[in-house]
Amino acid sequence: MTRRRAKRVADVDYDRSGDLPPAEAGQDTDPETTELIEFYKNERPPHYGGD
Repeated sequence: MTRRRAKRVADVDYDRSGDLPPAEAGQDTDPETTELIEFYKNERPPHYGGD
């Protein structure tokens, strides 16, 4: 027997661009922000998962 997932469908279309990092959301980022993002990615502990 297979399980089915319940899927909730909202009545409105939400802007979910805030769920992605700016670079992946297609937004322009300044160099300082890009450097900070890379710094924090490098400092992330290995048990947080990889890319």
